[in-house]
Amino acid sequence: MQKEADKIFQSTCIFDSVSEEAYPGYVAIKGKQILCYHYTALTIIVSVRYFVVYRFINTPYCCINCIHHINILFLLLRFKSKTIMADNYIERQQEQYEARKAAWKQAQKYGKKKTTTSSQVKTEVAGEIVSKPDSLKKRVFVTGGAEGIGRAIVEAFCKDGHQVAFCDINAVSGQQTARDTGAIFHPVDVSDKEALESCMQQILDDWKDIDIVINNVGISKFSSITETSVEDFDKILSVNLRPVFITSRLLAIHRKAQSDSNPYGRIINICSTRYLMSEPGSEGYAASKGGIYSLTHALALSLSEWNITVNSIAPGWIQTQNYEQLRPEDHSQHPSRRVGKPEDIARMCLFLCRDENDFINGENITIDGGMTKKMIYTE
Repeated sequence: MQKEADKIFQSTCIFDSVSEEAYPGYVAIKGKQILCYHYTALTIIVSVRYFVVYRFINTPYCCINCIHHINILFLLLRFKSKTIMADNYIERQQEQYEARKAAWKQAQKYGKKKTTTSSQVKTEVAGEIVSKPDSLKKRVFVTGGAEGIGRAIVEAFCKDGHQVAFCDINAVSGQQTARDTGAIFHPVDVSDKEALESCMQQILDDWKDIDIVINNVGISKFSSITETSVEDFDKILSVNLRPVFITSRLLAIHRKAQSDSNPYGRIINICSTRYLMSEPGSEGYAASKGGIYSLTHALALSLSEWNITVNSIAPGWIQTQNYEQLRPEDHSQHPSRRVGKPEDIARMCLFLCRDENDFINGENITIDGGMTKKMIYTE
């Protein structure tokens, strides 16, 4: 009897290292070793502890019986955390599965029906080529997408696997960006109302709808107010501000005419921190960006009927060329200790366009490394 008990004790004393083949109660889920102990194992270990206590303590049977129950409680407490961990992990996996399933069903409510042969777009993520199904692709239109911030936005959405078209007045840069990214380029002067509307209408006809409009196009011209003509002022507004209204209005007209409502829509307007701070000679630019700031929250209310959220992004100093030539003091003056890059703005655009971020609406998001929060006085 003693030899048999010793044999059982030696075979079970290191229970945490038991393998799945040796003990069927051991379960491994996604690399996480979660121990689900069979009740027979508890009986074996309790018996072993019973034997050890009886052997070394030589306690009367009635006391041993009490210790037997204490041992059971000890084992239950010991393995309670692991059992709960297993239960919680399985519950989390089930919740995540149900969430993905619900999101997939919602995506199938609009657009092309899912088929086993649906085309897929390849996208580069972290150096790997992955596929995004048609149901998850968004149709994106960017104004002023040939250079600078606009190009970074086009690149970001193309890499994320979306269908992208953009317009720009610079035909050479536009064609180069199209070749580099795979996006569709339309040469357009956005100050020409008919040209911009024709471009967007063509995209709507080809794609049946547009999910995301990013109004990025903008020009700046700084000159003394005594040397700035009314025509100069109007030109800046016709490029920076008026296209925001034109594209938003045309998308609303299109959505209103559709019998099948698209449950998703985003408009992002590229504003500037100059909507709230200025320097001499910036009247036209400041006015255009201030107009975008106000137009954004007005559009957010007007377009909610068609499930379109409208937000603006106010960049600070974004260096679009020769970043490596900046001086140390250019970077150090920012609380973030660096000057901004076009990719900083593109990442925020992607964030705002995620399906789950539809509760962000009518907002202006400043991305300037903290400069507008910095109090500056001459010492």
